[in-house]
Amino acid sequence: MLFRSKSTTDPFSGDTLSASIDNTVSFNIAAREDIPSFEGGLIDDVRIYNRALSAEEIRYHYNRGGPVGNWRFDEGTGTTAYDSTSNNSDITLVNIPSWTTGKYATAIDLESTSSQYGYVADNSSLSTTGDLTLSAWIKPESNTASTLFNIAGKWDGTNESYLLSQYRDEIRMYIDAAANYETTDSANLSTGTWY
Repeated sequence: MLFRSKSTTDPFSGDTLSASIDNTVSFNIAAREDIPSFEGGLIDDVRIYNRALSAEEIRYHYNRGGPVGNWRFDEGTGTTAYDSTSNNSDITLVNIPSWTTGKYATAIDLESTSSQYGYVADNSSLSTTGDLTLSAWIKPESNTASTLFNIAGKWDGTNESYLLSQYRDEIRMYIDAAANYETTDSANLSTGTWY
């Protein structure tokens, strides 16, 4: 699932959101305020870029121009998901999620009932103030109506920067405030399928 911060008429692009961004919070996987909020499912290959990707780059799987953070979750075991960029923003996994077969190699299987999530302390490489692109492969285990499942972002409820989340069977990207978001309108996410 990919969301980019700029829009064009191209079907591979996302919508535009703009606001001032507070960059003083940790980067989280499946959590907000260090509180797990992903209902359950798999997450694999999370990437963040400090620029909006072009439609062509998205078509070619966004492999050109390195991200500022890239967590492949290919470790297969342990409590750390290593950042494959030179920024060394390694994710600490809390309450040890299960490692399982991912979209590519391995992924983490997070269960909110087990308080499982990951985080990286605030740092300059993840504190983008301009365009950004945030992507992750997800395999939802739930698409409950009117329920928000955080995927990845810098968001703690007080200091809000950016957040990619699943909202029922759609995807939302928040910038700066809970009221400032864009939602897909026809993703129709199904459980048990990679997006």
